[in-house]
Amino acid sequence: MKGKQLRKAVLLGMAMSMAVWTTGMAEDVPQITTSQTVTESAEDITVTNTPETGTADSSHGAIDIRDVENIDVSLTTNGEGNSINVNSTGYGILTSGTSTGTITLNSFGDNAILFEDGSGISADSGVSIELKAAGDNTITYLGDGDHDGINAGANNTGGISLQGANNIINVLGNDSDGIYTDTGSHNNTDLIAESGNNTIIAGNNGIDHRGNGTVKLQAHNGSNIIHAGEGQTGMEGDGIRVAGSGDVTLDAQYNEI
Repeated sequence: MKGKQLRKAVLLGMAMSMAVWTTGMAEDVPQITTSQTVTESAEDITVTNTPETGTADSSHGAIDIRDVENIDVSLTTNGEGNSINVNSTGYGILTSGTSTGTITLNSFGDNAILFEDGSGISADSGVSIELKAAGDNTITYLGDGDHDGINAGANNTGGISLQGANNIINVLGNDSDGIYTDTGSHNNTDLIAESGNNTIIAGNNGIDHRGNGTVKLQAHNGSNIIHAGEGQTGMEGDGIRVAGSGDVTLDAQYNEI
C-alpha cells in the first residue's frame, strides 16, 4: 500500500474507533442522592429514580436530596441539541430537611422532567435549583391526581429558576397546580423565556402562591400563558391565586390567563 493510502487508512481507522467510542458515551444515570457531576460532550443524559440496586420507588425522586448539606449536583450536555431527561415513577427533583447547596441542569438541548407521582420539582430545603436550556424546559404530569409541577414547601428557602427558549409546565390532574408555594416558604421562583413563552397548563390553579417570596414569569420576546382548570368537567381553578404576603409578577409582550 502506498504511503498516502496507508495514511488515509490509518486515519479512517482512528475516526471509526473514535466514532464507536463516542456513540458509547450516552449517559444513563441512576437515582442521585448526593453530590454528583456528569458532563457529556455529545450525548443525552437520562436520570431515573431507580437506585443502583433495587427498583424505583414512587415516594422518591430521580434526584432525591434529603438532609445533605452543601450538595452540588451538576448535569451538563455540551453537544448541540443534546438534552437532559429526568424520568421518574415518583418525584422528578426532591429536596428536603437540612439540605443546602445547588442542583443545576444545563442543557444544550432541552431539560425535560416527566413524573408519575409527587411533584415535578418538590423543594423544601435550602437547596437552589436551576434548569437552564438552549431549547425548552418542560415539566409534565399526565395523571389525574394531586401532583404539582413545582411545589415549594413551608421550609423552602432555596431559589427555583427555569431559563430556556420556552418554559412549559403541564399538569392535568384535577387538583394539580402548575406552581404551588406553601405558607412560610421564602424562596423566589423565576420562569425566564428567552425567545418564546412561559406556558402553565394545570388541572387546578395555574399559580397558587401562599408563601413570602416572589413568583415571576418573564417572557422577553413572547407571552405568559396560564390555563387553569384544564381537563375538568366543572372548570374549577384560578389562573393566579395569592394567599400570602408574596407577589406574583408577569412581564411579557402579552399575558393570557
